Amino acid sequence: MSHFWNFICLCETRGCFRPKDLWRLVQPSVDKKSPCVLIADDTLIAKTRSKKIEMVHYQYSGNEHDVIAGIGLVNLLWHNLTTVESIPIDYRIYDKDSDGKTKNTHFSEMLALAKKRGIIPEAVVMDAWYS
Repeated sequence: MSHFWNFICLCETRGCFRPKDLWRLVQPSVDKKSPCVLIADDTLIAKTRSKKIEMVHYQYSGNEHDVIAGIGLVNLLWHNLTTVESIPIDYRIYDKDSDGKTKNTHFSEMLALAKKRGIIPEAVVMDAWYS
């Protein structure tokens, strides 16, 4: 899945793929009538060899257990409780310098949009530090 998110970030910086495009792509696969949970998660796409790339900031990486250069990505997965299928339905690039938003703000906006799209989860799960 990491190659998928690398592709998303590349396209996002070039303006060719936005969160609404992801939704259009996956919407036919999301069964809104099936019981589901929404999974909110963040990841850091490491860019440790890069000198200067737009949206690259020093952030803590749970994988590296250190602060590294990378692109922050927050994402929302729809998880079908019947088929155990997970599908990414929304994402945001975490770039506080450009939009002033925290990761929690991005997650709140994505959850509100999921509700507007008719997704009613049994629960929303995320890392404890978002609480």
